[in-house]
Amino acid sequence: MQPLPEAVLESMKRLKQENNHYLSLKVINNRLYVYEATTKWDKENRKVRSISRYLGRMTVEGRFIPGIKRDAELGLTGAENIFNTKVYQNSIPAKKPNSAKPYSSRYEASILEMLSSDGRSKLTKVAKKLGLKPQTALLHKKNIDKKYGLRYIPELDLHKLGFSEYLILIKFEADVPSLHEIRSSVEKEDSIQLAMLTQGDYDVIIYLLSDSGKGLKEELAYLRGRLFPEYKLKLYLTPFYAEHGFVLLRDSFFSLLEKRASEDLQNEDSGPRISKRELLFLRSLNSDGLSEFSTIDKENGFGKGSSRYLHGRLLEKEIIKRVTISMNGNQPKYVSIILLNKISHLLFSAEAGYINRCIYSGHENIADKYSLVGETENPQSMLFILPVFEAYELDKEMEELRKVKGSRLSRMVVTNIVVGGLCYRRLATGTR
Repeated sequence: MQPLPEAVLESMKRLKQENNHYLSLKVINNRLYVYEATTKWDKENRKVRSISRYLGRMTVEGRFIPGIKRDAELGLTGAENIFNTKVYQNSIPAKKPNSAKPYSSRYEASILEMLSSDGRSKLTKVAKKLGLKPQTALLHKKNIDKKYGLRYIPELDLHKLGFSEYLILIKFEADVPSLHEIRSSVEKEDSIQLAMLTQGDYDVIIYLLSDSGKGLKEELAYLRGRLFPEYKLKLYLTPFYAEHGFVLLRDSFFSLLEKRASEDLQNEDSGPRISKRELLFLRSLNSDGLSEFSTIDKENGFGKGSSRYLHGRLLEKEIIKRVTISMNGNQPKYVSIILLNKISHLLFSAEAGYINRCIYSGHENIADKYSLVGETENPQSMLFILPVFEAYELDKEMEELRKVKGSRLSRMVVTNIVVGGLCYRRLATGTR
């Protein structure tokens, strides 16, 4: 290892003088990170236990950049303090992820990538690609299913179904509603697929789907009258154009889809985008993406072979992009939202290639680097939802995105996912 620059040594010396605990400097991916070491008495095992806490990043010029604080360190106030002890109220209970060594076998990464791209892959195809016997491949797949709590779901082309994506950004100006009020307010809206409480520029960020035929003003007026009408707040509704990742669909979405299909039937010019049977099939598939076609036939009163035909037809129409997975049993330490605000459209437009490389560049995490990336119009920006498995990752990604010309960054921490959920999967690098 090369000797550290003098400026770094001097900066560390100053930090140690200001801190009562032992500080250490770690080199990770050629970057410098500062950690604080303390000890705690472990009553159960009757011994002293070492605790390492991430403090921030150090540049080679000796500049210390404090890392983002989480949980109790966030200093959450009001209603937000209620839920900082459990960030993912709607998540499936899971074992603590071992992100330092994400893979316990040489095949896990490959199998997760294959299932993310095609969750209904035949076992013989998986075995052949990995050079394994079918029984061995089945054993690996069962272990991975259990370890990561895989859920199999269809990824749909929502625009082909007649829906547009929107984000609602809310900032309360005075009193903040309780967790129960927030959940009850957003849960009853079929259009809302994801609602997150955040610490930062906004208090609540909502992802919703709306009929593409509706105007922005009409949608805004409707929602403003329905969401927290008794509270003083600033509410921004902006179109959202997802470029990477997707949001898990609630069952309530299919109520919207049914209404959309009924309206299409009354429109003699366009005709239906989706039939009643296709809708029922999609609803069953969203409940369990691995359901046998014969089981779906029985559930919905279809004739034998109908679900297999419907699946092929929806793939051909490109309404179903793929059946994919979500690793519900391996949640990140926390989720951060990064807003890349455009301040010069000309300079920003020239950075498209670099931004794309930031999104799809190789990484060692168990899940895709970003769960969701897309553009917004108000404010004009790009939104990145980053699952953080290691403490230094947010600083690392912020450093990469700071290089984008014609933009400025802001970041938020998700303190609670109130409704819906994010998809955690591992697509092969470059797969969209």
